Amino acid sequence: MSKIQDIGTRDEFEKALRAAPGQVLVEFVQDDCSYCDDERPKVERLAARCEQLTVLRINADASEELDQLAKEFHLEAAPTLFYAESGHEMRPEKAVELEDVRAVSKLLKGAKK
Repeated sequence: MSKIQDIGTRDEFEKALRAAPGQVLVEFVQDDCSYCDDERPKVERLAARCEQLTVLRINADASEELDQLAKEFHLEAAPTLFYAESGHEMRPEKAVELEDVRAVSKLLKGAKK
């Protein structure tokens, strides 16, 4: 299983979320989003460094179904990240900033040196 998965449907999202073996970072992006393009390599480096991290990338503009999923997560702007430990519920109020030192430190705790 790839460390970064592009999600195309709600069903894919739910299955990938359940199957993720460790920490999960859900990254909502949108078309024509320069900030998303800027953050993409940072998220990819983070995924490469963290052994137990799976990134689920969702383009909210890709379909009405994914747009609805983004609305359920109260997406106001992209990119927006949500974090959960394996086996814990992914909740909209768990949005994190990639630059938030505490959030990144928590994610990197299990990273290989």
